[in-house]
Amino acid sequence: MLNRMLIVIFLTSLLSGCANVAVQDSNSENYAKEFNNPPSGWAGLYIYRTCNIFGAALKKSLYVDGQYIGESSRCRFFYRLTEPGVHFLQTESEFSENGMYLNFTEGKNHYVRQYTKIGVFVGGANLEVMDSEEAQKDIKDYSLAKTRMIPI
Repeated sequence: MLNRMLIVIFLTSLLSGCANVAVQDSNSENYAKEFNNPPSGWAGLYIYRTCNIFGAALKKSLYVDGQYIGESSRCRFFYRLTEPGVHFLQTESEFSENGMYLNFTEGKNHYVRQYTKIGVFVGGANLEVMDSEEAQKDIKDYSLAKTRMIPI
């Protein structure tokens, strides 16, 4: 009986723990949540992770064209300016990175959701393109994670 209880407590802690990621100041966050079109010559990139409790204890690294931009955690998002054109987005997963190519259009914001999935030893992660309406609705309640401020 005690062994079962310890196993349940251990598994619950794995599913409900929270990864802690540094956040930007409120001015930067408020600006990003206005979802303005990016300046001339640029495209906007929002990468976010939902508040899903599954995988909450996991932090997963994110990359654009091989450049590290930060670690994600639940209820967090990143906002970046990127040059228009095709870029390769990657997320750390269980055994290797998962990635996708995305064509960025000048003057437009692009939204990518990172989601966690069940793994063999630890949870994995992947990326999917989201429509702006659904993404903005989610992001409104999230915190802006710290990232490198150098545009890609």
